[in-house]
Amino acid sequence: MPLQRRLPKVGFNNRSRTVYQIVNLEDLARVSDEITPKTLKDAGLIGSSKGLVKILGKGEVSEALNVRVHAISASAAEKISKVGGKVEIVSKGASKKD
Repeated sequence: MPLQRRLPKVGFNNRSRTVYQIVNLEDLARVSDEITPKTLKDAGLIGSSKGLVKILGKGEVSEALNVRVHAISASAAEKISKVGGKVEIVSKGASKKD
């Protein structure tokens, strides 16, 4: 058997990729009016408040929320603003200081 078939396959790992902790809109019902990485950590929705957080648009929002996260999908931002909430994007470097 040729050598290249005997050796294990090795893939590519991008060292500069951005990894977000994902939270859906349907999970935000457990959190109070102000949503930050710290409040999401206290509610048990993310593992660490020091990581980057992204809100996705799965689910519905029934009350106005003030959201301060690192990234948010367009559908989630639309749903939050439709019920009178406010979305603020914090810089990615700000997560290291918390």
